[in-house]
Amino acid sequence: MQSTTEKNISKKDASKLIAQQQIAHKLLAGFYENILACFTRLADECGGYTFFRWGPFLTERTCQRLVNPFIRSIWEFLPLYASDFVYKLSDEPEEAQPGNCVLTFRLHCDEGFKSHNDPPVKLESQSGSIKVYIDRCVKPDTMSVSKRYDTYYWPDQFNDGMWHDTESLYMKTYYKRYLLEDFIREQDSIQKHLCELTSKKYKVQTK
Repeated sequence: MQSTTEKNISKKDASKLIAQQQIAHKLLAGFYENILACFTRLADECGGYTFFRWGPFLTERTCQRLVNPFIRSIWEFLPLYASDFVYKLSDEPEEAQPGNCVLTFRLHCDEGFKSHNDPPVKLESQSGSIKVYIDRCVKPDTMSVSKRYDTYYWPDQFNDGMWHDTESLYMKTYYKRYLLEDFIREQDSIQKHLCELTSKKYKVQTK
């Protein structure tokens, strides 16, 4: 793409650049609208999980209106590009019981993007992915599962398609990475798999 800072850009090239920008925004709006609807539908069909919170995981949130935007990373204005969407039980008990879960969908549109310091025009594109995390209570707790979820960090390394110990004795975390295109086209099998893993009858092996 031609730089918009070039002084000698022709009117034709400038018009072409604007058209590309308009198409890109419309495509992105439609893509995000659909992918977020997938998250919500999958969470609901797992047994009534409802939206808990969201946030970018490689950047800060978009700055407030009184903060000078020119001193912030341009990536902060594209927060959905690499972001987490978290769902909890709509009827979550105040004291967690085995089988209570928190679902996290991590959207990473391009895994070549690893830092808010990455210059967009030099970014080497890699696979897009959605990583699914299921944090599941494995023993009765005095805290709700969503509150317990906030007290520990995920392990540094995950084995794909497996349950992992966490810093909490009450919780286990399941991790699965999907290529973005596979997540989009394999909704039925993903739904079936997530429903099985979040079922109250499902047994997680514990030490």
